[in-house]
Amino acid sequence: MPANRKTATTPKLDEGQALTEPLAEVEEREPIPGEGLGRIAYDAYATAVDGTAVNGDQLPAWDQLAKDNTSVAAAWCASAQAVIAATWEGKKP
Repeated sequence: MPANRKTATTPKLDEGQALTEPLAEVEEREPIPGEGLGRIAYDAYATAVDGTAVNGDQLPAWDQLAKDNTSVAAAWCASAQAVIAATWEGKKP
């Protein structure tokens, strides 16, 4: 599973403006293999169900899901990759 790491973010400054506050630490995470496809699939699902999970909870945005529940996000990625592979192989449902 991807590991999270902390990095400093550089604030956007106007020309000639000096940095007056310390850099904020933002937790970054390693990308999940096939993340682009997983995000597309998850976003389509979330749209189709009006953002509501089976239990009635609000579905998290992809970035939050990938940060908080990496195994579920990775499953979406694997599922999307399997659909692409099956399509390329000419498999039919």
